[in-house]
Order: sequence, then C-alpha cells, then structure tokens
Amino acid sequence: MALQISYTSPFGIVLPTAYAKISIFYGDKTTVNFEVLIWADTSARDSGKQRMEQLIYNIPYSQQVIADLYNYLKTLPEFAGAVDV
Repeated sequence: MALQISYTSPFGIVLPTAYAKISIFYGDKTTVNFEVLIWADTSARDSGKQRMEQLIYNIPYSQQVIADLYNYLKTLPEFAGAVDV
C-alpha cells in the first residue's frame, strides 16, 4: 500500500503525482515511529530511481498496532495454534 499525493519538496519542486510509502516503523510502549519515503511518481519508484524525500513521524503507541502484529504472527506456520495470553 502507498499513497499518491501532490508534494512540494523543500527545494520548491512540485510533484503532482508523488508516490509516498511507509518504509519502516518501530517503537516502544509509548511511541511508534515511522519513515515515509517519497518518489517523484510511481514509475520512478518502480524503476529504482532515487527517492526525493525521507520523512520521519511519530504517533502515540496504539494497542491496535501491536494486536495487528500478533494477529499476523498467528497466520504463520511456526505460530500455528498460538493463543492470546
């Protein structure tokens, strides 16, 4: 999943169909941090061109984020039959 946005770079370059994708996220029990990478457009990203921007954001910790991760683990063969405790 990604987003298409109109983005203006810090240098004033307008990217009307920029491609924005969360590339990594990490956190602890208070904050979740995540990195968003922005390319000029989808074809720039797909062809391996250099990204235009790297943005870092943080949000308060959410039980839903952690629940989603545990739910994913339970879909993997090595966690078959796992139960919530």
